[in-house]
Amino acid sequence: MASPTLETFLGPYFVLVYLAVILYGIFCAQAFYYWTTYKDGHGLKLLVFLICVLETAHVAICIHPMYTLLIVDNGSPDKLLRTVWSTAVCCILTFVGLVQSYYIWRIWHIRQSVPIVAFLISAVLTRLAFGYRSNAFTGTGETWEAIFATKHYKIYVNIAFSLNVVVDSLITIALSVFLYQTRMSAQSRNTKNIVLKLMYYSLSAGGLTLLTSVIILVTFNVSDGTITYGGCMQIIAKLYANSMLAVLNARQGIVRGASSTQGYSLELSQLHNQAPATSRPGTAIHVFREAITTSETWSCGNGQPVDEQKVSASDSMGKHEIV
Repeated sequence: MASPTLETFLGPYFVLVYLAVILYGIFCAQAFYYWTTYKDGHGLKLLVFLICVLETAHVAICIHPMYTLLIVDNGSPDKLLRTVWSTAVCCILTFVGLVQSYYIWRIWHIRQSVPIVAFLISAVLTRLAFGYRSNAFTGTGETWEAIFATKHYKIYVNIAFSLNVVVDSLITIALSVFLYQTRMSAQSRNTKNIVLKLMYYSLSAGGLTLLTSVIILVTFNVSDGTITYGGCMQIIAKLYANSMLAVLNARQGIVRGASSTQGYSLELSQLHNQAPATSRPGTAIHVFREAITTSETWSCGNGQPVDEQKVSASDSMGKHEIV
């Protein structure tokens, strides 16, 4: 393998890291909006806080290799291909598995299917295992040339990136299918519209990270001898964090849209479909922890509200719950 120049070896990585820093700024804005707007449960708050900490550390660590090679080792071409300890740490700090686990948790709340959730969790853990194994080559190799020449390095990296594509595809498909089934079984047109918005956000978030995962896989195999794929990995880490907060922050807008129309009931958790009472429902919409929550209050023919506490499921009364 011919030794790459400074431009071809570090140029793309340099540009992509700067783009990742821009995405980090967008993430900070989203995180600020989330913390000042929503009062979710402690578990979800802790997850967001952990991702904020890891995001900040990740940005600092991914800048360190550039500083070392371009500033500290400036004027030393012989050190161009040497690895930096922060390169391996940068991969370890990635929180992609946390975000994917969050989406799996949402799938569990929509459809409590043990086989599907267990399979997705197994796929995420397998991807992490291959990812950390390939990262071990980065931590032990003295130069990138030696790492690329390692017998099994490309195999482990390709498997890890391929599994990430598979996991993103499965999560996106599962969320879309289950939300579509929820929409088809909903009684209210308002409910159908809200679930359609949830499907849109799920497809947008999952599709963007899925496309980036495919780009990383292709880049790794095409740009032989450079670390361009490493810059793409910094980008996808920021996309995962931003997509998760975008989904969380979209809840207020969805609720606001639902509250503008009367006769709607929604609670994010599971969907329980039951026949409605004789007249249209009143509207009571609020945010409950990590879910968009509304509760139905149906009215009788005389216009008087029916107390949900006094009406059982056998009386065709209930709630719609959707994650």
